[in-house]
Amino acid sequence: MDDNDAFPLPSNLPSSWTQALTRQLLQYVNLEDYAAAQRLPFVDNDVPVCYLIASGSVSVHRNADNLMIYRISAPLVLGLGMIRDVYIQTQEPCRLATLPLPQAHQLIQDNNLWELFARHMTMLSSKLYSHSKLLTAPTSYETIRTLLIALMREPEALRANTTAERYIRDRTLLSRSGVMKILSALKAGGYIVIEEGRLREIKKLPLKY
Repeated sequence: MDDNDAFPLPSNLPSSWTQALTRQLLQYVNLEDYAAAQRLPFVDNDVPVCYLIASGSVSVHRNADNLMIYRISAPLVLGLGMIRDVYIQTQEPCRLATLPLPQAHQLIQDNNLWELFARHMTMLSSKLYSHSKLLTAPTSYETIRTLLIALMREPEALRANTTAERYIRDRTLLSRSGVMKILSALKAGGYIVIEEGRLREIKKLPLKY
């Protein structure tokens, strides 16, 4: 498989800086259990909050259209940048804590965690930049190609329960008909193996459609 995609997606694993910052902050919170598919805003009663996720995985979505920006696994902290126009959704059962943003910043100050904070925010910015590149790819095919490669890198459980079409459309503004047309052409050409809508294998994806 040629996986040198032109618009690479960031890893679903948090950076070492994010993990280190999360471990430090987890000492000061009480964790709660959340079921899958729980929607959590970054503002609670007009107070900005952040989330410390100790286990499980979550996805980040835009409020305006529910578009998924990225999915990421624990341990991680989200919301330290006063984000108001997005929300997170648990992708599986999670253990996490909600922390008012002013309190989180005070903990960072008291424990001299500003270097970890800065590096965490840098990595987060990189993820957002990668997503913006994906949405502004020159062609729909290049976007779909990148996401098919990303889907093959996902855990088997996710691939077994998510159709390729849904995975792509959750992360883009592409139409269902447009996505299905390209997937059908790739399947017919022997470039990918899809069974009941699930991506099973990528043989070799052409750079252009």
